[in-house]
Amino acid sequence: DIPKTKVKLSFKCFDLVDKDWLSKSDPIIILLERKTQNDEWTFIGRTEFLKDNQNPSFNEKITLEYTFESKQYLQIIVLDVDDERNLPTKYVKDSDETDLLGRVECLLSEVVGARNSTFDKELTGNKPGRKYGRIRVQSEEIAETARVGDTLVLHMQGKDLAAKDGLLGKSDPFLVFQRRMPDGTLVKLHTTEFVSQNLNPEWKEIRLDMLELCNGDLARPVIIECWDYDSMSSPDSIGDVTTCVADLIAHRP
Repeated sequence: DIPKTKVKLSFKCFDLVDKDWLSKSDPIIILLERKTQNDEWTFIGRTEFLKDNQNPSFNEKITLEYTFESKQYLQIIVLDVDDERNLPTKYVKDSDETDLLGRVECLLSEVVGARNSTFDKELTGNKPGRKYGRIRVQSEEIAETARVGDTLVLHMQGKDLAAKDGLLGKSDPFLVFQRRMPDGTLVKLHTTEFVSQNLNPEWKEIRLDMLELCNGDLARPVIIECWDYDSMSSPDSIGDVTTCVADLIAHRP
């Protein structure tokens, strides 16, 4: 039998085109696959959509089966979401072309075999010569020791955080969880809500998929960043800490 394994793909985009008149684009990625160039494209999965973001780093990963020594054709499509209540479950070329932010066609083996398992490529669109930005796809084999369905539940609080909103203001803190990949790059896993004007915040319960968090390696570094939200500009860093799942479990109440 030809060996198979499961791989998990994460996605980032850079310098996407702007499709919205009064704001930035609201991108989502959908992944299609076919076994031969003559087959119809099959919908595999999608990420979440991110509002007003031309350089999105998507939290949601897409998992698919990788068959060694076989060609698996992929089409990665970036769309601008117009209605968040009706997220795409397929790609219809004629009706979705106006919402197209860019696409890439490649082989899954190109993604898996890329240096540091990181595949970078320029996006193309329906206007030749136009710049559509680029996409970065990181792949990771799902370890045999990883258990599907395990969840880590966290209750996070901050204490005496730095005030970032001027002399009279406080901060609007939120947390970002990132995992360090074997090549040293970071992959975003989860972003909390922000807590308005509070230096001692308590965030809502956080539920993290253990497969996404550490892929079976409880010692893999996890970075928790704290940021100050600002609706008019980029967030300000408040601080960060590096830990791992083993430490988080060991220090639970």
